[in-house]
Amino acid sequence: MTPSVRYLLRLVCMASILGSSGRATAAVVANMEYIFSGTEASGTLNGEAFASTFHMVLFANTSDLTAPNPYAPMIPASSASIVIDGVGTYDIITPLLVFSTYNFSGFATHQWDLFLFYPNPGGIWDLTAPLSENTSTAALVQWGYDGGVNTSGGMLFFSTASIAGATYQSIPVPESSALALSPLALIGLARRRRL
Repeated sequence: MTPSVRYLLRLVCMASILGSSGRATAAVVANMEYIFSGTEASGTLNGEAFASTFHMVLFANTSDLTAPNPYAPMIPASSASIVIDGVGTYDIITPLLVFSTYNFSGFATHQWDLFLFYPNPGGIWDLTAPLSENTSTAALVQWGYDGGVNTSGGMLFFSTASIAGATYQSIPVPESSALALSPLALIGLARRRRL
């Protein structure tokens, strides 16, 4: 093994050790994906009627958690999208947030609740922790306020309805691939050093 290969291997090992030890102390997941799904939902998108299953995904950074009171934590979504089966996939432009109370959890605009789950699993949902898929009765409410929710496909409006068998969950999202790129960056530096 040539000295430059040994040097390269040492750099990669060192980056892996430093990277994993530097991140192992984090107690709270920073990035979370909140997934809400419902069946038999009807509404309109850009004026076109649909009746379909939908899946909404909101991404949020748990460090943005606020609690106006201890019984109502909420996290603003950094981005959101929706898949309406048979219709398409769209980015949500209207700012949304994920919230939880003792009575229900769901997502909302900053003024109106939109999707509510009953009952909550064990009280207030810890929005900073992963949650496996839960099935519950849910309600689509208040979509008509402010004219609906703006999406990349036009204004989205769901009819007010109760949905049996709706699901919700939260899944940690790995941090950007910066850690994976660290060894590659070191390889680049090692190659540059040889030149």
